[in-house]
Amino acid sequence: MIADILIIFGLFLFITGSLGFFTMKDIFSQIQAVGISDTVGLFTIVIAFIIKYPEEIGRLLLIGILTLILNPVISHVIAQGASESGLKIGGKEK
Repeated sequence: MIADILIIFGLFLFITGSLGFFTMKDIFSQIQAVGISDTVGLFTIVIAFIIKYPEEIGRLLLIGILTLILNPVISHVIAQGASESGLKIGGKEK
C-alpha cells in the first residue's frame, strides 16, 4: 500500500517536471524543472521498490545512489555547456 502511494507520487513528480520543461522559457529553467523533479521522483520510486521487493535491495540502493550523484552532475554539465555556447537567462544569445 505505501509502496503504491510512493510510486504514484514519483510518477506525479515525473509528469510535473515534464510539464515544467515545456512551460519554461529558457534552457536553465527547463534544466532546473526536470533535474530536480526527476531526481526526487526516481528516488521515490526506488524507495517504493525497496519496500515492495526487499530481496533486491542491493541493486536498488545502487540505482538510488547513482541517481543522487549523477543527475545533478549531468544537469550542471548541460547548463555549463549552454552557458559556454552563449545562451543567457531568458534564452537570448550573447
